[in-house]
Amino acid sequence: MEYGVKIFKLKEGLLQRIGLPENYTIVAINRQRVKDPQDVIDFFTKFKGRVLVQGLTSSKEQLPLEFYLK
Repeated sequence: MEYGVKIFKLKEGLLQRIGLPENYTIVAINRQRVKDPQDVIDFFTKFKGRVLVQGLTSSKEQLPLEFYLK
């Protein structure tokens, strides 16, 4: 896979509050592929509204997460 950002060592904050599991790989946010951790940081610091995160668990199962950012 040439894209995706793996989440690990989550600290208190937004990604933990929305329920991202440890070792989750974010593949796309709102249908836009992510390739770099900065893509994820930029999105979550600027975006407000409905969010669809597509990704994979550590066991390679697809786990989409949908939520609303205020």
